[in-house]
Amino acid sequence: MKKIGVLVTVMLFLFSLLGLTGCGSGGEKQGGSQQGDGKTANHLTFATAGTGGTFYPLGGGMAKIISKYVPSLQVTAEATGGSVENARLLDRGEADLAFMAGDVAYEAYHGLGDFQNEKKKFFALFKTYSEPLHIVTLQDKKINSIMDLKGKKVAVGSPGSGTEVKARALLNALGITYNDIDEQYLSFAEASDALKDNNIDAAIMAVGAPASAVMDLSAVREVKLISLTPEEISKVKEKHPYFFESKIEKGVYEKIPVEVETVAVPIVVAARADLPEQTAYEVVKAIFEHLPELQTVHRVAKEITLETAVPAVVPLHPGAERYFKEKGLTWK
Repeated sequence: MKKIGVLVTVMLFLFSLLGLTGCGSGGEKQGGSQQGDGKTANHLTFATAGTGGTFYPLGGGMAKIISKYVPSLQVTAEATGGSVENARLLDRGEADLAFMAGDVAYEAYHGLGDFQNEKKKFFALFKTYSEPLHIVTLQDKKINSIMDLKGKKVAVGSPGSGTEVKARALLNALGITYNDIDEQYLSFAEASDALKDNNIDAAIMAVGAPASAVMDLSAVREVKLISLTPEEISKVKEKHPYFFESKIEKGVYEKIPVEVETVAVPIVVAARADLPEQTAYEVVKAIFEHLPELQTVHRVAKEITLETAVPAVVPLHPGAERYFKEKGLTWK
């Protein structure tokens, strides 16, 4: 009888432990938290980039807007290594939303470049701002076209940077290889300083305009930006579909009083492939119906418009597609 009593006591103790751990108790949903009204908010992770760039503060602003205007969602912006890492995070389901440069998104989706033979699964939600390619030199340099870069010292971006990838793609599309130039792997700030000191002849920078590195350089030296010809732009777009024709408008740089013809890549907000359609729809709707609020977060948000939101380099998420069709947008 004593043994039976002990056994009963142990079983009761085990049952009490199961109750305390909440098994079968109908508690919180995985990935969600209880709100004050008793509803469950789904948590989404927004992958951005380093805290010193544009992706992080802009992503933080978008996360706040989505969380504010979609009661069922709570979004958190997280710092990451940037576009390449973000594509992999979405593919693995370790992020729900992410920023990606258009060239990275295109190559990741199609299994090219850094993603050779490893296609990543995700969808685009919309395009945001663009990063035009600046071909920067000095007025006293005999460089008036991109072909004049041959035989010159040219900064092409930091090793492995997005700028370096875009610079190489631009040059190769026009028949220029690193064998034709003396490539210098320099950051924007380093390239600006090198031009100031006459240690290089030109720099290629993929960056939103106005770029602080260009403004800093123009404060002490006479700067010029090189335009691409219509034929050169067509060649680049044909070779690399993620590029599009772009202009650096006259007046963007106070001391560069000309309009510059160039190419740019869009910055895309993407989502994991299995994000529910309704969730994607609500995310996109929250952003585009509260753009003035987003514009207070970062100046580049002024480039985000309904008219330029699509097409977005890779196929749209069905939820995003539904929203834009409701707004009467069409695209190829």
